[in-house]
Parts: sequence; C-alpha cells; structure tokens
Amino acid sequence: PRIDVLPERGSARAELEVERGRCYVSIARGGEGVEDLDLFLFDDAGVEVARDLRRGAEATVEHCAQGSGRYRLEVRAYRGRGAVGVASFVAQTRAEPASRDESIAVGEALGDGPER
Repeated sequence: PRIDVLPERGSARAELEVERGRCYVSIARGGEGVEDLDLFLFDDAGVEVARDLRRGAEATVEHCAQGSGRYRLEVRAYRGRGAVGVASFVAQTRAEPASRDESIAVGEALGDGPER
C-alpha cells in the first residue's frame, strides 16, 4: 500500500510491474476531506487500459495483462483534499463463478440483484 496527501485536483503516480496472464486489482481510498477520487491504469506505452470515474472517495480498476511490462497507476483527487491510500493485488487468472447459482449469490451479496 502507498499513502499520499493530495490537494484538490492533485494526483499521485505509482509503477506496477505486470506479468502476462495475471489479473490485477488496484484500489484507491480517500481519507477525511477527500470527496471524489478517480483512478487510472496506463500500459507501458502510456495507453489507458482501465479507469474508474465513479463519484465517491473510493475507486477500483481491474486489468488482466496480455503482456508483461511496467504499467503506471494514477490516482487523482477530483474533489476534496487529504490522505489517499492505494494498493494493488494480483491473481493468477480472473476468478469466474463456479456456477450460475454462485454468480447470483455473489451479485445479491454485493447488492447487484440477481443476474439475468
């Protein structure tokens, strides 16, 4: 995890080494005073491959790498200012529900309602 203090409209960057065939989840969360965060992931060529522009003090991006390289993660304090924490996690491959029933249960637990 990494923690930075950002001014409103300020940003922080971190490098992320990715390996082909692995999936990554990066999460940013703002502390007191941070109202809205945006999170971006850029590949080693500088092309944006994932973003979270939803409103709120928490943002998440997911990416399954097609190639290995050094990616750049950028978090921006769109509204408000304060401490911002960022952490990235890696898995061998993207997790898929074992069955349709499991998918429905996971969706309902997350408040998404049953899948159709």
